[in-house]
Amino acid sequence: MKSLRIYIIVLSALLVVYLVAQYNRPKPVDWSLSYSKDDKIPFGTYVLYNRIGDIMPGARVISYREPFYNVLHNYGTLHGAYVIIADGVNPSKYDTEALSDFVNAGNDVFIATSYLGESLQKKFKLRTQMVLDDKHTPVRLINKYLDSARNYNLGHNAGALYYDQIDTVHATVLGVNKNRRPNFVKYRVGKGNIYFNTNPLFFTNYGILNKDGEAYAAKALSYLKPTNMVIWDQFAALGPDDDDSTMRVFLRYPTLRWAFYLSVFSLLIFTVYEAKRRQRVIPVIEPLRNETADFVTTVGNVYFERHDNADIAIKKINYFADFLRANLQLNANLDDPDFYDRLVQKSGVDAGLVRHLLDHIIYLGQQQTVTDQELIILNNLIDKFYAKTK
Repeated sequence: MKSLRIYIIVLSALLVVYLVAQYNRPKPVDWSLSYSKDDKIPFGTYVLYNRIGDIMPGARVISYREPFYNVLHNYGTLHGAYVIIADGVNPSKYDTEALSDFVNAGNDVFIATSYLGESLQKKFKLRTQMVLDDKHTPVRLINKYLDSARNYNLGHNAGALYYDQIDTVHATVLGVNKNRRPNFVKYRVGKGNIYFNTNPLFFTNYGILNKDGEAYAAKALSYLKPTNMVIWDQFAALGPDDDDSTMRVFLRYPTLRWAFYLSVFSLLIFTVYEAKRRQRVIPVIEPLRNETADFVTTVGNVYFERHDNADIAIKKINYFADFLRANLQLNANLDDPDFYDRLVQKSGVDAGLVRHLLDHIIYLGQQQTVTDQELIILNNLIDKFYAKTK
């Protein structure tokens, strides 16, 4: 009994030391794509949300976390500038119609996103594409009054996306990447305008606090007409309000989070001691030899000796297609124009990652030989897809 008391005291002391160390250690930088107006992490939009009044003096900024249709009909919103900064925007048909009516009445809408949903793509004949394996793609504005010769470079693949299809009759190109591919366009709809931009990272905290990002964001948003109201959308970035689960809210606050960890740790200690006091001795049984691992090692050595990267790439792509059929009920038909959208929606994976993976698979399918680097890129993209599939 005395030894048990000493054991508990030692464990308690170690727990206190651990908690103090955890409390005082530097917090790692959170690079997740939040786009939340409340987040001060690099890819939140706290800075722009609180300083957009510098671009539109006197304008009242109202944030909504509801679909376009609800905002424009339930709250009697008739005039203002609608700003959407998100990784992806996928409105319904009714949302798109409501947004078009809002613009037609003389208002402006600014959408900076990496992915446009099917309804917006069809209505405005827009489609995004990515510059592969280029993390430093500069962008620029082509309006001569906005220093059209200046390149804006943010890193982090901020300028990698562009529009490979636009409505050349109705669209006006306002910005391009280094290959002169459009990434910022304007559509005139009735009395108003809707702006599409493929570079949402330029409008995040990281972008605004960067010299190039600040200049680019200010100039891009300066196209919006002066207004008394700015409608700031959070639905595209965060989803509906009821999307926050109880556990997610519980872990959001440090005090509640540490209370949860302490409770779990205490329960674990209790379980260990109870098991030690009551459980009988369990004989040690040698585990069975894993001959599957030996087989995998042998097969791997054979492929290493042959160094047939093209064959390995084909097999990995076939296994990926089998995974899609078995888990997502999707046939991997790269010739189907709707396959990309269905894969994004069913898998829940970032649209940029899906586009990068499919483009790389198409590229490898056109090659006679595959280099080690190309095979590594394929393997990494597929592993990321598996890890992020919901």
